[in-house]
Amino acid sequence: MARTGAAWRDLPERLGKWNVVYQRYAYWCDKGHFERLFQGVQQPDMEEVMVDSTCCKAHQSSAGARKTSGPQAIGITRGGLNTKIHALCDALGNPLRFLLTPGQRHDSKAVPELLDGFKAKALLADKAYDSDKIIQSAQEQGMQVRDAVTWEAFGVFDAIGAGLTREATLRARFAPAACEPVLSNGGVVDFGTLSKKDLNADKDTRLPPRSLTLMVGCDAPASFALIMHDNRSGSATLNSEIDYGLGKDSRGNRIGRYSLSVAPSDANADGFARLYRTDSSTAGTAWSTGSANPIPIGQTRYLAFTDNAGSNAGPVLIQNLSTRVTVDAVIAPTNSLDLSTAIELDGAGTIEIIYL
Repeated sequence: MARTGAAWRDLPERLGKWNVVYQRYAYWCDKGHFERLFQGVQQPDMEEVMVDSTCCKAHQSSAGARKTSGPQAIGITRGGLNTKIHALCDALGNPLRFLLTPGQRHDSKAVPELLDGFKAKALLADKAYDSDKIIQSAQEQGMQVRDAVTWEAFGVFDAIGAGLTREATLRARFAPAACEPVLSNGGVVDFGTLSKKDLNADKDTRLPPRSLTLMVGCDAPASFALIMHDNRSGSATLNSEIDYGLGKDSRGNRIGRYSLSVAPSDANADGFARLYRTDSSTAGTAWSTGSANPIPIGQTRYLAFTDNAGSNAGPVLIQNLSTRVTVDAVIAPTNSLDLSTAIELDGAGTIEIIYL
């Protein structure tokens, strides 16, 4: 009833007398039974936690009555009466805690109460939570503070005899943060038109590489690294640190894979004469010697930049970075795919900026 906004008197008769149901619902709310049920079924993945909020407009009848149970989390904003819903989620997006505040309350004010009692390796949040107090509080609890960057790959190629051709594209979306990343060309890579005759029947088909320019702008010089997560885990045709899936066809066959590589020779930042890549397989504890060789963005291996080719001291502080990202996509042999209907490429991943 609360979810649909229906009046209690509209409760179907087969569910019982509306007043009895309402009284039981109100009793459970007052006693915290729903809260305990919510907590009891949680099996959170605490690799990282995420915070965010949204506003919902309060009904015109929500204000004016006597407040017999304290504040009602309704505030006055430029849009009228609003309530803000704050949420904390685990690494899989499962909700862990909700908090209601008046609509004019700033997002960051709810963070201490949301995080209270939870321990995680990292905190993901957008620019609304970019405050020294939140970052310091998270770091005191042993968390890294990260910004999320999301890639999406999708498209369609021909079914046998169907005569359908569409463009295959790779897109990326970025969440604003203290270091804000931006992609050239609106984040779209056009692989052209793919049809059955363009693909190999008995071996992989490697599509021509395409590139974008990735720019990262920070509020101040910062030490950061890049990693990437596969949101289509288990769909890549090659199980490796640097390959990400393109989804599966209607029969569950893996469509292909793609990777994203960075060439230090194409990277520049601030006033540095030259940049080199440095990477870490120990979450930033130890770093490789600076190198000019290209490197793919890995799932667990940190990728960062230094200005010294012979140094293993780790990344330098960078405020504005620009580098070319090369996208290499591979389609599985067509004899391993169900081509009775058009196949949609459904790759998706998340690139993270990790503050060091």
